[in-house]
Amino acid sequence: MWSGLRIAGDAFKITILKPQKAYGTRWLPHHERAITAVLRDYPALVQHLGEVSVNGSTQATKESAQKLTKALKNIRFVAFLHFMDEYLTLMSSLSRVFQSNDSTVDCVKSRVESISSRLSQLASSEVLKKLMHTGMIHIDDEVVQYKGVSLEAGRRGRGERHTPTVDSLIQQAVDDCLSICIGTQDQLRDRFSSFLVNKVLNAATVFEYRNWPENEDLETYGDSEVKEVYLHFKKRLDKDGNMKETIMQWLEIKKYIRRQYGKKYVKFHDMWSKAMKEDEPEGRFKLIFRIVRLIMVIPIHTAECERGFSLMGNI
Repeated sequence: MWSGLRIAGDAFKITILKPQKAYGTRWLPHHERAITAVLRDYPALVQHLGEVSVNGSTQATKESAQKLTKALKNIRFVAFLHFMDEYLTLMSSLSRVFQSNDSTVDCVKSRVESISSRLSQLASSEVLKKLMHTGMIHIDDEVVQYKGVSLEAGRRGRGERHTPTVDSLIQQAVDDCLSICIGTQDQLRDRFSSFLVNKVLNAATVFEYRNWPENEDLETYGDSEVKEVYLHFKKRLDKDGNMKETIMQWLEIKKYIRRQYGKKYVKFHDMWSKAMKEDEPEGRFKLIFRIVRLIMVIPIHTAECERGFSLMGNI
């Protein structure tokens, strides 16, 4: 199958992306790459499956290829494929955030907000129709081609009085995708509500260096947020200091780190780990570093644990 697909790709002058095994995995980037491979290699896939449906080695192989060819040439399927390409790109980007050991509260919050914003844009019939028509050429009212392949409307379904048209099939796909966009937004709000509305987690984002202003606003930047975190952990933090001293150290540590890095981007954990190590002999910033340590141990993901379980399978 794979060698035949490469031959078909050569005929269409396409460098074939090897199809990903998308089923049986929760890893969204696998699904994303599978969709990308189908869209990119579409004409070669249709050509190859058409040949297999006639010249396959067994009857089962022929029947399987026929079903796949029929699905690939369905107008509604191709339209939905374009939506899934956009949708999985968004959701995969969120998945990758939770797979990175460098992810922070700010990373998750900003990524969820940007994805929610994009889903709000997609939750429009006009936007979805334009997306789903990508690459489609309307020959006439009944014939549509995609990358040189004539698409099919399919048979009339049970309970339907009329044979489906191009517009009706696109509208069905649009309705399905609207439900997906709205449902996903609801799930994101439920799943990540703490990152979006929790005052302490929102306050934690001021410790992300890339959020710091570059002008004189840096002097007062984050004061109210540091106070918010301090009050949340007040019972523990009051044992070795007080809020006024902590806020003073917050001002000083901002100036110290700005002199160290300037406009250079530095990873959250690397920056604070280095700063704390350098301060160990003197203990100049020990109060504000107590808050930093609390922020650093907020559990963002369980990726490291999951990798450990995966490695156990190799034993």
